[in-house]
Amino acid sequence: MKKFILFALAIFMVINAGAQNKNGNIKGTIHDTKHEPLAGMTVSVANTKLATTTNTEGVFNINHIPAGSYTLNFSGVGFKISKTDIVVKNGETTVVSLELNESTNELKEVSVRSAMLKKFADTISNSGTRLPLKLVETPQTIQVITHDILLDQQAQNLNDAAKNMTGVVSNNMYTSYTMRGFLNSYYNQFITVDGYMGNMYQWTQLIQLYNIDKVEEIAGPASALYSVGSPGGVINMVTKRPLDKEMYSFALTTGSWGLADISADLTGPLSKNKKLLYRLNVGYNYANSFRPYQFNQNLVIAPSLSYNFSEKTSINLDYTYAENKTRFGEDHGGLLLMNKDSTYNWKGVNYSFLFNSPKDFDNTTNNNITLRLNHKFSDNFQLTYMSRYIWSRVSSAEHYGNYYADNYLTALPDSIQRNYDTWKDNPYNFQNSVFATLSLGHKKIKQTIVAGADVQLYGDSYNRYVDGAANAVSSVNPDYSGDNFNYAINSSTYVYDVTDQTRVLGAYLQYLISLNNKFKFLISGRYENYFYKVRPNSADNYTSSNDTSSAHVFLPRFGVVYSLTGNQSVYASYCQSFQPQYDNARNSGGPFPPQKGKQYELGYKGLFFGGKLMSSVALYSINYVNILATDPADPTGVHEIVTPGLLSDGAEFTLQGNIKQFSIITGYAYNHVVFANNSPLGPKGGRYDNSPNHIVNGWIKYALPDESKIKGLSLSIGGKYVGDRVGEAANQHFIMPPYFVLDAAVNYNINRFNIALNGFNLLNNKYVLGYYASDLMVQLGTPENWKLSLRYTIK
Repeated sequence: MKKFILFALAIFMVINAGAQNKNGNIKGTIHDTKHEPLAGMTVSVANTKLATTTNTEGVFNINHIPAGSYTLNFSGVGFKISKTDIVVKNGETTVVSLELNESTNELKEVSVRSAMLKKFADTISNSGTRLPLKLVETPQTIQVITHDILLDQQAQNLNDAAKNMTGVVSNNMYTSYTMRGFLNSYYNQFITVDGYMGNMYQWTQLIQLYNIDKVEEIAGPASALYSVGSPGGVINMVTKRPLDKEMYSFALTTGSWGLADISADLTGPLSKNKKLLYRLNVGYNYANSFRPYQFNQNLVIAPSLSYNFSEKTSINLDYTYAENKTRFGEDHGGLLLMNKDSTYNWKGVNYSFLFNSPKDFDNTTNNNITLRLNHKFSDNFQLTYMSRYIWSRVSSAEHYGNYYADNYLTALPDSIQRNYDTWKDNPYNFQNSVFATLSLGHKKIKQTIVAGADVQLYGDSYNRYVDGAANAVSSVNPDYSGDNFNYAINSSTYVYDVTDQTRVLGAYLQYLISLNNKFKFLISGRYENYFYKVRPNSADNYTSSNDTSSAHVFLPRFGVVYSLTGNQSVYASYCQSFQPQYDNARNSGGPFPPQKGKQYELGYKGLFFGGKLMSSVALYSINYVNILATDPADPTGVHEIVTPGLLSDGAEFTLQGNIKQFSIITGYAYNHVVFANNSPLGPKGGRYDNSPNHIVNGWIKYALPDESKIKGLSLSIGGKYVGDRVGEAANQHFIMPPYFVLDAAVNYNINRFNIALNGFNLLNNKYVLGYYASDLMVQLGTPENWKLSLRYTIK
């Protein structure tokens, strides 16, 4: 805390003085056809490097310009590019007012961010419909975590960004979240990149954000557009795109547990005509941990090229390489014991005990290459094609606590039974998507049709997993010297050694009609066909049989939006999710019907204070069916049965944006998810795993006014509250306590430099994120920690 106070005092002592320039100035406002101000619009002076963006009131300023004649270019996502000629005179301010028309085509964002502008709300997204719709006109809850929020909070990975998402809570130390009451993990394919399936990271990796511009949460089922997915929702990561203006940004970060982070973000034109553009993001970080022996090292290299053949045709080629090395790919958590009265000793959770071993390791490399082609045949018809190929290499070995040991311990045991596993995996994912957009009609009746098809092949070219009994360790004085990975394979060892592939074919049609700018009706449907095959690679495999399974499903979607005013609307929608049964072997009782979610949602959205502040309210009900559980009548534990499923009801409220010197993002979510009937997973009416009833998040920032002597200084504070959760649904008495985490930051801009100090969990609360397959092992929240960064940007 002393570091924080000293740093804040040092900043207050800095005075930023500068000489006045007697050249001319340009000041202007940009609004849409409804005379609503447009924030985040790019304004550039042709044939110069001068550029800026509009603030939340649609206002822009370009100062100290030599007298002369100039052309101003205006652009922004969802609006037609425009330009105007002006004359600048010495000592005078040229005033410009411009109205931008909406575009029915998806535009490429060309933006340069002002050093002082901090944008906390985006008002347009194409993630919900593949169309650049205003969020107030989209019949679904979509929240955008902007790039400025990520920078202000020094977000390094997706977990850092997700704490701002309404109704989203992390339930372990990896990339796994609860959304609207449902667990989203790697196997749900709930993460998309630039609006398409295909996340190259494994679930135990922390997804790095070096090449990510913003993150979007699409709440609720989205399979009608995105194919396979969870009923809780989708998280879409939008990558940084090449810009036609030069920009170079470099950052150094240090922090708790020896954190060292260095990154660079470079972009600009490669040709004089600015048709060929590039962007290069490179990042490296290393840190130890509050957990013994643990460390995490990441390297990301992400080059991107785009070429604009003409105003109608463009092509983008992206490549991302990621490398991750860590001691524990899966940290199995701390040790939880019970009190003598059979209650859980949450205050006594042992943070330093390891179920893992100092001899564990996990090394992963990931590769992603993506090609995108856009062609406009006319102002009303365009075609988009995307091809993505992902391949990874995983090599890991670990120890962990035996899931089936006696978990109800009231005293420190002499020994804790453990298992070991080794894993080598070569996963891949190949996807092709194409869709066409056709716009029809006139001002009073507008119609837009989107038709597309997807082909996805993913699986493992090699996947060998070995699991068996390992050395036990004392919980008082653990001795790991005998740990190794040369245990003999015997009859009790589980071996999974296979090659598998999943093929998903899908086609969808979406129809959107707008009537008098008051009503919007959305109707869409998707047909999905799924085929899975697996074959053993060796005689060690737990079964010698080849296996296949298949399923098909039709996924409808309906939505209606009524515009109360130009900036306020109410909506209703119905949508579904679809998830194949990956554990579908015939010797387990399969094939089984796919998991499906059905959601009904009502909501309200509004823009206030001239479009500067955005709010949304949503009420929803989800019915999730065809969940698999172990058959209690099968003594071998191999056979599975289909359970009736889960019912989830909830409400969400989000408020984010800017009001004068304040920026805010906050949310509240109530969720109640229970079992529809008695099943091996849990009792009827019983709560589901890791699903809190209440989640509150908030972050508020105050930036000192421009006329202040210490212009450029901002102060922020925020946090997250998560209510209690059932750790294990079959044991409704295993209740993980609620927790609150408080964060704060000081940020200072001076010329091209930005200095930021962020503190996390400032109250140093001990808390539990979730449990790990057994109530003996609990996932631990991060204690108090700090980050100090220096960023230098040339525009």
